[in-house]
Amino acid sequence: MSTFNEEICTEVEDFNESENLASVTIVRSNTVKLDSGKGKIVKYKVNVKVRDSQDFNTELSREDAEKIFGLYTYYGGNITARNVANEFPRFTLSEIKKIFRAFKLTKDSAWFAPHMLEEMNEEQLSNYRMSLKERAAFKYADARQERDFKNSLNKMASEINSLRDYRDFFESMLRESAENPIKFNRPPLKITKADNKKTLILFLADMHIGAKVEYGSLYPNNYDLNEVYDRLDTILQYLSKLGRFYKIVVVNGGDAIDGIDNQTARRDHYMPQSMGNKDQINNFAYAITYFFQKLIELDLAENYSYQSVVNGNHDGDTGWITSKYVATLLKMQYPNIETNVADSFFLRYDVDDFSYIISHGKI
Repeated sequence: MSTFNEEICTEVEDFNESENLASVTIVRSNTVKLDSGKGKIVKYKVNVKVRDSQDFNTELSREDAEKIFGLYTYYGGNITARNVANEFPRFTLSEIKKIFRAFKLTKDSAWFAPHMLEEMNEEQLSNYRMSLKERAAFKYADARQERDFKNSLNKMASEINSLRDYRDFFESMLRESAENPIKFNRPPLKITKADNKKTLILFLADMHIGAKVEYGSLYPNNYDLNEVYDRLDTILQYLSKLGRFYKIVVVNGGDAIDGIDNQTARRDHYMPQSMGNKDQINNFAYAITYFFQKLIELDLAENYSYQSVVNGNHDGDTGWITSKYVATLLKMQYPNIETNVADSFFLRYDVDDFSYIISHGKI
């Protein structure tokens, strides 16, 4: 005579809106009773009906159930379904997922099997969970490290390919600039100037080349390349009224271009832009080259300097690369110009007894 009887613990439930049905039957002992009077759970019977295929039936011991619940759930070992399957050579990954379905087991489920809840108090469950997480952490640490290492390699490979593309782009642009000097078709500026011996530091921050100002914005602001050049001409005309300087220092304060791939450097939200990545880079470089060309043609100073600080929240590392490109263009056309592109988030520039600390944001 059998020492076991069967008690159905879950209702038969329709999963995935198909004919697949999954259920678990708890098998209890007739001879070993708990304080509640219920028979002790000794095993679990799993049945999953599969459309157009043979039903999946299996039995799980108490230890099997403890391992499945404890390893898979978030508050347990939190390992993947594939790693759970590795603990059970007799089951395929698909069969392990069928077991999950029968138990209604998800990452957010309780980490303990039903028999543990009946037989252990809160302190015992807590101690068991700590031991379980430690065992899972040690056992799967190597696997996680290998996965993280592979992910890092893939990310590095992608970044290297991207850098190669940018390198080829900048090399082609520099060759083109060397062979065909940039010419600008702009009307001449009428200026008057008087000599002075001062150094002028001019901050050109947040030019946001490529920004698209949508219709219906809070303030009307037509912003395209013509507007950029008009604003640079306005600056040139104003400078001419201040006299001829000993040195003019033009500082790119960051966010020279509006972003990359319609996103800021943080890559956390979409942002409309009026031109692509390469056009933004080229148009900023041409605008700065034009500005220095006019400064020199108008003889507004004895010496000229181009300084650039990185870490803009819109242009990020691409802004740094863009500034390097601009500095190279300027040196090619005007070898006597002083150029510096900072590698840190701030730069220091000294004029006589004064030191200027320049950064795009707060420091």
